[in-house]
Amino acid sequence: MLDKKYQITMNPDIKKEREQRTFDPKNITYQLFGKDVMNLRQIAYEKANADPEFKVAEKFSTMPRDEVYDQSVKLYTILAQKAKEYGYDKSENNAMTFFTQAALVSTTSPFNLHHSMFIPTILSQGTDEQIAEFLPQAQAYEIIGTYAQTELGHGTFLRGLETTATYDRAKEQFIIHTPSITSIKYWPGGLGKTSNYAVVMAQLIINGKKYGMHAFLCQLRICLITSPCLVWNWEI
Repeated sequence: MLDKKYQITMNPDIKKEREQRTFDPKNITYQLFGKDVMNLRQIAYEKANADPEFKVAEKFSTMPRDEVYDQSVKLYTILAQKAKEYGYDKSENNAMTFFTQAALVSTTSPFNLHHSMFIPTILSQGTDEQIAEFLPQAQAYEIIGTYAQTELGHGTFLRGLETTATYDRAKEQFIIHTPSITSIKYWPGGLGKTSNYAVVMAQLIINGKKYGMHAFLCQLRICLITSPCLVWNWEI
């Protein structure tokens, strides 16, 4: 458990207001998200909270940055193994997300965007052929992805994103380009050390005509081994 000085307590004003509520929070939650989804969340949380191997995350706030990263990778390897045992790893519902949130509640995992953005984008925007090729690899952690949308000068304003993907007909490939400092992809979690693939949001250009934002699956590093704990080099 955390030392008392690091434990989080509820603000007394918030506690007072919550005690004065005139409705059942659980019923409101069921109305907003659905009873089945919230029951699934409860089961996933109970499994994670009862597992002693995840208690190390409670100490992350007192660790140096490098140690937090190393421990996060080790912890996520354990999480991936347990998720496979529970059948969460290939589930298309929110079970894996709920399990991850509960197990790693005290830390920011370098794999968060892999599950919350990378895999969902493959499922929702990929073709049948792309899903068949990349989804099994992502679920098996043979590839680990992030999501690169936000730019230094642009956040959720999609039409303002400057990164371009220009189709080269001669080479039959797309050229991804960040033409300015403000177009630099900013804040893609896990990109610095962990991810070897990324979904990159860019303005599609064909024959000089812009076709709006599209998602491009880009390999960032070469995978030297294929296992839950991967080692990569920069692609040269």
